[in-house]
Amino acid sequence: MIAMQTAMHHSVRTLINPHPARPEEVLVFKTSVRGNDQVDVLRPLLDLTIAERGEWNFDLEDRDHVLRVDAEGMLRERIMELLTGLGFDCEELD
Repeated sequence: MIAMQTAMHHSVRTLINPHPARPEEVLVFKTSVRGNDQVDVLRPLLDLTIAERGEWNFDLEDRDHVLRVDAEGMLRERIMELLTGLGFDCEELD
């Protein structure tokens, strides 16, 4: 009986919090990136900036040429500095 209670108690603990959740942030930016050739230039830099913390993509068909970033941690300023440093407009959307 004690072994069963111990096993049940352990199972409940595991189900409640097996691993702490990682904070994720979704950032959306209006940019002046217009074509895939510009995305190709940005690709290695965005990959390095975001690294293994998340994913990014551009929607060039959207009128705001949106860059969407799903990532852990605070990358807002780093992404804006990267794009503006390369001569692109970059403004966070609400």
